[in-house]
Amino acid sequence: FSMVAASLASVTDFKTVMSNLSLFMVTVLLGLAIHAGLVLPAIYYAFVRRNPYRYIIQYRRAFATAFGTSSSAATLPVTTECAIGAGIPVSIAHFVLPLGF
Repeated sequence: FSMVAASLASVTDFKTVMSNLSLFMVTVLLGLAIHAGLVLPAIYYAFVRRNPYRYIIQYRRAFATAFGTSSSAATLPVTTECAIGAGIPVSIAHFVLPLGF
């Protein structure tokens, strides 16, 4: 923390620093969006040969719960319901999902 504070204290042109920082943040978020929206679905399609966006829609309740609670334990019941609804056998869902992959 003290190294960051020292760097911020030595800044003379705060506007330029914030401009560069905001550009960096936009670049990172754009990269993450491309990775999550295009690259990962392409990999899923290459291996499974199914529409990855249907998969995402099918598990949207589990994703929303995970983002909202930030707890895998709180998400587990919803994820199990989604998996069983997607056609995964109950015994496999109850065995694999608690492992936390």
